[in-house]
Amino acid sequence: MGATYDFTAIAMKNGAAADTGGIFSRLGGVTLNNNGEVVFVGQIQGDGIDSSNDFGIFKSNGASTSVVAREGEAVGGTGTTLAASPFGDFGGASLNDNGEVTFLSRLNGAGVNSSNDLGVFKADGNGLELVARTGDSAPGTGAVFSDFDGLNIDGRGDVTYLGKFDGGGVAPGASGIFKSSGSGSNAVAVAGEATGSAGEVFLGFSTPSANESGGVAFRGDLAAGGTLSDHGIFRSNGGATSEVVRSGESAPGTGSVFSGFGGTPSLNDNGDVAFSSFLQGAGVGILDNQAIYRTDGDDLTLLARTGQQASGTNLNFLDFGAPSLNNNGDVAFFASLNDSAYSQPSVSGIFVSVNDEIDLVLRQGDMLDVGGGDLREVSRFFFLLNAFNDQGALALSIFFADGSNGLFLASRSTPLLSGFAAPVPLPAALPLFIVALGAFGFLKSRRK
Repeated sequence: MGATYDFTAIAMKNGAAADTGGIFSRLGGVTLNNNGEVVFVGQIQGDGIDSSNDFGIFKSNGASTSVVAREGEAVGGTGTTLAASPFGDFGGASLNDNGEVTFLSRLNGAGVNSSNDLGVFKADGNGLELVARTGDSAPGTGAVFSDFDGLNIDGRGDVTYLGKFDGGGVAPGASGIFKSSGSGSNAVAVAGEATGSAGEVFLGFSTPSANESGGVAFRGDLAAGGTLSDHGIFRSNGGATSEVVRSGESAPGTGSVFSGFGGTPSLNDNGDVAFSSFLQGAGVGILDNQAIYRTDGDDLTLLARTGQQASGTNLNFLDFGAPSLNNNGDVAFFASLNDSAYSQPSVSGIFVSVNDEIDLVLRQGDMLDVGGGDLREVSRFFFLLNAFNDQGALALSIFFADGSNGLFLASRSTPLLSGFAAPVPLPAALPLFIVALGAFGFLKSRRK
């Protein structure tokens, strides 16, 4: 027994692309805020549209869609324009609850070369702001930025991201977590910085997550004596960075210990963190060595473990993606599934944990109504970190067996009231909510 989900289409491939006179030819990964707004990247085609202006960042509230930024648009004060080449470096968009958007784009124009042609941007409805650019000084490093990934924008309009940097005597490709605001940029944590444990420094990082109040969470790889020695999940509230959990610590509910952590941890406005992990210990095997946890910084709660039966199926969890945590403590996650003998091709599913009870949202092979009784078989889907809100809705990129695809909002039919979801039988097939989607390259979102 579990909650049901209604899926509604926001946009589809070959559907009209608002304010452009064209149609979507491809659509990318989608993220979601607590007001039900989504933001996504789309490639368009039509009269007057060519390779110089065929990519855009779009925002939709379900009733209307608008262009946030478009390839070829001028970037004030720089003498440059937005560019989408090479493919994959236009997007990575995320938005806050005020509707402000951050995204990545290449640049064209005088003085632009391979060392300074990638930028992090913010759009607040009053134009574009260049937040950070390759070739700019990377704060606290003595080096310059060479790449960006994993963009987040908080309720204050500050943008947090993973930055790689070169020069200044640092190892090529060294990275750090950075935050940029109206008053400038600063480093949250950088490679080579002491962790607080004797003789230990940060070696590398996952992409970060950020909450509305400016808190940041990330996975850190740690080194002692110049050698990889440990892994941990860390949290920063704008001041000191503190450790949440690290490898070698007990993994409650499993009789094992953490051996490492996967993907990007998710941070909510209460400071709680959800993360995927790897386990080791007596009796732990390849089919049960992963788990998803939530923590408030004190108590660790086991939500799901590989090898356990996946709700709404007769299969077991085989592998997990990075979870997404909302302010109610609910967690959404992607999982691959198989039977206990691993005797068939794996399938994928999207699941939500509410009050520590897991519901199936969507599974490969489901037949979904994309409108007017048009049932299509789900072949694959993608779910990004910032795509699960406090109303329990998820924004998904969905591909169908007939080659069509779109972006969808999955809304919980049984509302979350006082943290309680009334049980409703889960149907074998679900209705649908779309926002168009296209190629896997968009879904990279430069973060995973």
